[in-house]
Amino acid sequence: MVKKTFLPVITIILMITPLFSAQPFYKQGFSTQQIRLGFEAAFFERTITWGEDQSETSSMKNLMFLLKPGYELMEGTWISAVLGYSLSNFDEMIFRKLPFSLELNTGNIDGIVLGGEAEVRIRNFSRLTLSATGQFIYYLGFKEDWEIPGLNVEGTATGNPSWAQLTAGPKFSFHVNDYLRPYLTVHYDILWGKFKMNQKIEELSGEQEMKIESKSNLNLSIGALYEIIDRVDLKAETTFLPLEEQIGLKLVIGVRVSF
Repeated sequence: MVKKTFLPVITIILMITPLFSAQPFYKQGFSTQQIRLGFEAAFFERTITWGEDQSETSSMKNLMFLLKPGYELMEGTWISAVLGYSLSNFDEMIFRKLPFSLELNTGNIDGIVLGGEAEVRIRNFSRLTLSATGQFIYYLGFKEDWEIPGLNVEGTATGNPSWAQLTAGPKFSFHVNDYLRPYLTVHYDILWGKFKMNQKIEELSGEQEMKIESKSNLNLSIGALYEIIDRVDLKAETTFLPLEEQIGLKLVIGVRVSF
């Protein structure tokens, strides 16, 4: 656990340091505002581990629709809440400690997303800005009931998933002109959670809770903000998780309005 928390601690220190020694923010385009409201749609697919000693793997897919109200504490330093709706897919997970072994093939499970994110400017280098960014989100899935097929008697299974994700690391933004700002991030990225499954078949019943962990803990993102009209920016971002056996992928599109 020490290894998993080492990088976020460093990032938090980097994010706090600029608060005590603020520098003038780069003024060309993207003027600072006190309030920002973001709307985003995000999809990711990544490898997760589960089972005895986290020895088994499968692909987890997720689609999120997020609302991000934010407030700028000082120039280049802002915080945002994250609120939204999510569809998570855990197909191929197998629960073997139930009366009857059960493999998930249920499709998306909807739920809510809560969390927050922050960005702190560290330093400007002409057109290049170095910042520290971090995000924490928590997904709470709604309980789902499914009939178990292939039985001569009635049987049901009830699933209740949840997971959390923490990302933190440096962000490099380049000011091309008054309207376009591409950026690159390298983030520590960890996802963990659980999936609780209950099964009932006449007089038989059982329960199993499966721990979930991400296979990769590092990501690389390439994105851009483009100001289409005054105070309205479009956002596009692609994230890769290069350390997985199969490269994970995340796509984000959104719009941000400043007031």
